[in-house]
Amino acid sequence: MDVHKEATAVAVMNAAGKLIMESVVETKATTLMQFLEGLRGDLYVTFEEGTWAA
Repeated sequence: MDVHKEATAVAVMNAAGKLIMESVVETKATTLMQFLEGLRGDLYVTFEEGTWAA
Protein backbone atom coordinates (compact mmCIF):
# COMPACT_ATOMS: atom_id res chain seq x y z
CA MET A 1 0.00 0.00 0.00
CA ASP A 2 1.25 3.43 -0.98
CA VAL A 3 -0.74 5.82 1.16
CA HIS A 4 -1.52 9.36 0.05
CA LYS A 5 -3.94 11.95 1.42
CA GLU A 6 -6.84 11.24 -0.95
CA ALA A 7 -6.09 7.78 -2.36
CA THR A 8 -4.09 4.64 -1.60
CA ALA A 9 -2.50 2.53 -4.32
CA VAL A 10 -2.69 -1.18 -3.53
CA ALA A 11 -0.74 -4.02 -5.15
CA VAL A 12 -1.74 -7.60 -4.34
CA MET A 13 0.85 -10.32 -4.88
CA ASN A 14 0.68 -14.08 -4.48
CA ALA A 15 3.10 -16.18 -2.40
CA ALA A 16 5.49 -16.42 -5.37
CA GLY A 17 5.64 -12.62 -5.64
CA LYS A 18 3.57 -12.45 -8.82
CA LEU A 19 1.39 -9.35 -9.13
CA ILE A 20 -2.24 -10.47 -9.29
CA MET A 21 -4.15 -7.21 -8.72
CA GLU A 22 -3.63 -3.46 -8.56
CA SER A 23 -6.18 -0.95 -7.34
CA VAL A 24 -6.53 2.61 -6.12
CA VAL A 25 -8.92 3.14 -3.22
CA GLU A 26 -9.98 6.09 -1.12
CA THR A 27 -7.80 6.70 1.94
CA LYS A 28 -10.45 6.00 4.56
CA ALA A 29 -10.31 3.22 7.12
CA THR A 30 -13.69 1.82 6.10
CA THR A 31 -12.78 1.74 2.41
CA LEU A 32 -9.41 0.09 3.06
CA MET A 33 -11.01 -2.49 5.36
CA GLN A 34 -13.68 -3.32 2.79
CA PHE A 35 -10.99 -3.85 0.17
CA LEU A 36 -8.96 -6.13 2.44
CA GLU A 37 -12.04 -8.09 3.53
CA GLY A 38 -12.71 -8.85 -0.15
CA LEU A 39 -9.41 -10.72 -0.48
CA ARG A 40 -9.07 -14.43 0.25
CA GLY A 41 -6.40 -16.43 2.02
CA ASP A 42 -3.68 -15.37 4.41
CA LEU A 43 -2.85 -11.67 4.16
CA TYR A 44 0.40 -9.93 4.94
CA VAL A 45 0.00 -6.17 4.67
CA THR A 46 2.82 -3.69 4.11
CA PHE A 47 2.23 0.01 3.85
CA GLU A 48 4.25 3.16 3.53
CA GLU A 49 4.99 4.53 6.98
CA GLY A 50 4.61 8.26 7.10
CA THR A 51 2.21 10.81 8.51
CA TRP A 52 -0.78 8.60 7.52
CA ALA A 53 0.57 5.48 9.28
CA ALA A 54 -1.44 6.20 12.42
